[in-house]
Amino acid sequence: MNFMILERLLHVAQGVLEGSDADLTAVTPETTLESLGLNSITMLMLMVGIEDEFAITFPSERIGEIKTVGDLMRIVEECQNA
Repeated sequence: MNFMILERLLHVAQGVLEGSDADLTAVTPETTLESLGLNSITMLMLMVGIEDEFAITFPSERIGEIKTVGDLMRIVEECQNA
């Protein structure tokens, strides 16, 4: 597991979820995105932030696969290695 990716994802999520009640201090790869309170708008903002942070193009057709932070980490890593 790439904890550097997790750290960078949390940095992006912190900016997107600023002002919300989401507690990012206890996030693990098993944490669901639903539990973080992401709605369709914040999810879109998160994807844009991830693209900027990691200099990747997030495959929009894979968004439906993402249920947990670990799913998101895996897709980011795959995009970086492509």
